[in-house]
Amino acid sequence: MKKQTAGALYAIAAQRMAAAGCEMPCSAEVFAVLSQAEPDRVPYPALSGLCNADFLEAAFLLLLERPVDPDTRTAWQKQFALPSRQFQTAVLRSVIHSPEYAAHLFARPLTDCPLPLTDAETAAVRVQVAAQPMPERLLRMYRRMPKPMKKLAKKLAGKE
Repeated sequence: MKKQTAGALYAIAAQRMAAAGCEMPCSAEVFAVLSQAEPDRVPYPALSGLCNADFLEAAFLLLLERPVDPDTRTAWQKQFALPSRQFQTAVLRSVIHSPEYAAHLFARPLTDCPLPLTDAETAAVRVQVAAQPMPERLLRMYRRMPKPMKKLAKKLAGKE
């Protein structure tokens, strides 16, 4: 039912974007995953069924909260032919170990992922962090803050 609703919403949005002379920033499959995303974590099973191109887009949108830039997309396009499990492991390792993800104050932890993304020591630290989800109300407050307030919050949290 939720997927049908997301599909209907996507169709309406795509139609309106086309009327405005624009195109949708993601595929219908990525939109369906985004519409069902949880605010404090990213469950791997929601992403695992996507094709490689859509998986890349969804991983960036959910974990880094930004679309894939053109240069990064071009670099990853060479690997779209890889088996999905191998491609997904490479993408998630790249994202999770990136300085951008590490510096993200309220980065959502990836959960329920059977892929070998980190060594045992790093994985133990990630599990501890994932076990302490950020309260939803605090996440909403942070996301609504103006940039100077976000910067101050990061300084206070020791992330900047």
